[in-house]
Amino acid sequence: MTQTNKTSRKRKLRRIFLALILAVLLGAIAFFCWQYYSAETNDETAENSEQTAQMESARPDETADGDYLKDALAVNAQTVAWLTISDTDIDFPIVQGDDNSYYLDHGFDGSYYGRGCPFLDYLCSSDFTDFNSIIYGHNIQNTYVFGSLLKFRTQSYFDSHATGTLILPDEIVTIQWIACAVVENDSIIYSVVHPAESDRLLYLEQVQECAVASAELTPEDLVNRRLVVLSTCSSDYEMARTVLIGVLEE
Repeated sequence: MTQTNKTSRKRKLRRIFLALILAVLLGAIAFFCWQYYSAETNDETAENSEQTAQMESARPDETADGDYLKDALAVNAQTVAWLTISDTDIDFPIVQGDDNSYYLDHGFDGSYYGRGCPFLDYLCSSDFTDFNSIIYGHNIQNTYVFGSLLKFRTQSYFDSHATGTLILPDEIVTIQWIACAVVENDSIIYSVVHPAESDRLLYLEQVQECAVASAELTPEDLVNRRLVVLSTCSSDYEMARTVLIGVLEE
């Protein structure tokens, strides 16, 4: 065998050897990635199951006149309401923290949970007596938590899901939806202090102007009503938010 052939054979064997090493390394990386992903998925599934179980156990007793949230309050003393919109994924306890950050990544029981828990703005009155009460929830794949709000941007869906239910400790109230809108995260919609009637009128006019789906909305008729605003993220543009706005029936 000539020297040239020997050199060529060595190079070929070297390439095969390097290819085998690369294959082993890639296989090892894939295996460890799969293990990590599986562990993360199992952990998330366990967390989801635990949170779901807690919420099921804390579901309001609508026959317990004047003590509807007893079981929910036993899980979390910061529970202020329970929100349900029929035929949607929205059926959650509403909590209120000391700021608007904690429940972004903490669950109903206060433990760490990436999906968070719907919460009332900490500046709002916990009994929903303000002009507007803002409730925040994550949008996870346009479904979980408040992802269903994006469906209300279609007028036909908005019309067919005209109401929601807000269960307070001593009262069950129907929410009549008046508008769904896409706004920026610093919109006037997120202003929670409206001492003057002129401020409330301006607020309602802004709701009317930015609505993408709505019921008949007459700002003058609603200026002294109590509003509930549900807010979640959307991908229309950077820092976009989808909000569903309703009035509490009196």
